[in-house]
Amino acid sequence: MRSQMRFWARGSVFVLLVGFAVAAVSWTGEASTATSGLMEALMQETPTGSPPGPGPAPDPDPDPDPDPDPDPDPDPDPDPDPDPDPDPDPVVTPRSSETVQDNVDEVVDEVIATTGRIVPGADPVNVDVADLFENTEGTEGADFSVTSSDPSVATVAVTSNSRVKITPVGVGTATISVTAGESEASVEFDFTVAQAPDTAPRPPEVAQSNVDEVTAAAGRIVPGADPVNVGVADLFEDTEDTNSNDFRVTSSDPSVATVEITPDRQVRITPVGVGTATISASVPWSEASVEFDFTVAQAPTGGDENPDTTPRSSDTVRSNVDAAISAAGGLMPGRDPVLVDVNDLFRDTKGTEDDDYSATSSDPAVATVGITANGPHVRITPVGVGTATIRVTGLEPEHVVEFEVTVARSVPALPLVATGLLGMLLFGAGVWRRLRRR
Repeated sequence: MRSQMRFWARGSVFVLLVGFAVAAVSWTGEASTATSGLMEALMQETPTGSPPGPGPAPDPDPDPDPDPDPDPDPDPDPDPDPDPDPDPDPVVTPRSSETVQDNVDEVVDEVIATTGRIVPGADPVNVDVADLFENTEGTEGADFSVTSSDPSVATVAVTSNSRVKITPVGVGTATISVTAGESEASVEFDFTVAQAPDTAPRPPEVAQSNVDEVTAAAGRIVPGADPVNVGVADLFEDTEDTNSNDFRVTSSDPSVATVEITPDRQVRITPVGVGTATISASVPWSEASVEFDFTVAQAPTGGDENPDTTPRSSDTVRSNVDAAISAAGGLMPGRDPVLVDVNDLFRDTKGTEDDDYSATSSDPAVATVGITANGPHVRITPVGVGTATIRVTGLEPEHVVEFEVTVARSVPALPLVATGLLGMLLFGAGVWRRLRRR
């Protein structure tokens, strides 16, 4: 029993010793491993000033280049000259006095041709500074100054777009001086304001009456009809010294009627659409103007209330006219007029009036024409021997009838006497024969 106990006791001691040994060996290995790791770290990162730790020596630096680069080039040449200074502004220089005056006169002539003569109260005249100076590119209105020798004749100013603006004030001649600021170059020219003609508008009722008389003579005024011309003398007094450029006309409604001034001083009114337009005429030197109404009627379209005056065939017209002339005893100088019914010329004239028609003669020395209110009729008055073409227009401008009329020479008195004597001789001879037979 004791021997077994000793055996177990010794076995237990042996086991404990073996366990301590194993534990010691295990701790020693971990410590060795830790120590080895620490040494490796110290070898890789040696503190400054400490000799390198054991380990392989680093590779020596590579050999330097056998042929090192030569010294760098000396400093390069200095930079090229800087860009030249920009071109200086052009120097404004005056044109010759003759050229300046010629250029101004040309501008004045254009204004007169367009808007009428330059008189007190007329529109300003604008002269480009380029007509006065050379090298004005890039300049502005502020670069110039201008003066007038007589502001009671003309006042002056320089506009923002480099124009010398001259406003007529009174009759006379002023010398205009223009100076370029920096160069102080200056030019001068004369500017004349003329005396305005003593032209005044007629009283409104007189002007309207004169216009109504003209329009009545023109027949029915419908869209597309021929223009109506009203003389400026029917609208203004004292127009002898005026010309067409002295008048301005406007229409209150161009969709009804357009207006213009003709070279022979006529206010030409062209019917455009149905309605009434107020026509205004004035002269540039006066604030006074004359106004009148111009009415364009609706063109008829057919029927009793709206007749359609289309022309009859030329053969029918010729036959009807010849019948009317024959019934009147022919056309001879000094005889009564011949009346031709408009119904003999146009297909549908019901409801029309004399002012719906107009008539003209190609030769008033042969025959004159007019429209009478009784019918209406075309009245043909023989004047002299010859042939004239009569042109009659109906409600529409394209409704036109033309025919010729011939005015014959009167039968001479001598042939009539001769015929009478011959008749008397024959009658006497017959009576004498009867008496002999008895």
